[in-house]
Amino acid sequence: KPNDSLIAFSLRACAISLLLGVSAFSQDVTLESLVAEGRTAMEEKNWSQALDLHTQAAIRFGQEDALRNFGAQFGAIFYHKGVCEMKLRKWTEAMQSFETCYRDFPNTGKDPGNLFQILALCKWGEAAMGAEDWELAASRFAKFAGERDRLRDKFPQGAFYVNTAVCQYKLGHIPEGNENLEIAIQNKADFPTPESGIVAGF
Repeated sequence: KPNDSLIAFSLRACAISLLLGVSAFSQDVTLESLVAEGRTAMEEKNWSQALDLHTQAAIRFGQEDALRNFGAQFGAIFYHKGVCEMKLRKWTEAMQSFETCYRDFPNTGKDPGNLFQILALCKWGEAAMGAEDWELAASRFAKFAGERDRLRDKFPQGAFYVNTAVCQYKLGHIPEGNENLEIAIQNKADFPTPESGIVAGF
């Protein structure tokens, strides 16, 4: 029927217009806007949306030599992507994100661009604990302890020592576990160490 053909043509035309509009919108999206929206979503604890936005930023702008194009600071996108994945219990994906942040966006010189490079080791260990890979978690915590900047790298020390203790216990390393748990308990007022963490250690 003529009318049916006209309707079909109109629908196809509308579909093409919508696709062109989406394409134009996609091209207008900037790295800055994705990062800003992603951080807002994290502040609102909307982890799924935040993960989607950081993933878009990583895919859209991080495919071709992101280190050269944006500098070491691009690693922050993978760090925050990993945090979102941990919140959603996506342990394997989170480990990969933290590894990318640490490995692919290293700092050089005295003014680091990637503020999360070394901290990514600690979070990598936490994600490995979520995956119950105790050996990997213990190794990441040890590497973090050896490489961290004591003035710049801020982290929850109580939880760190408790987590290290738990990993050592899981691996059957009782003396090492006791040593880390004692550090957490003895410095409870300074760190501070959450009661739940101490109970988990015991």
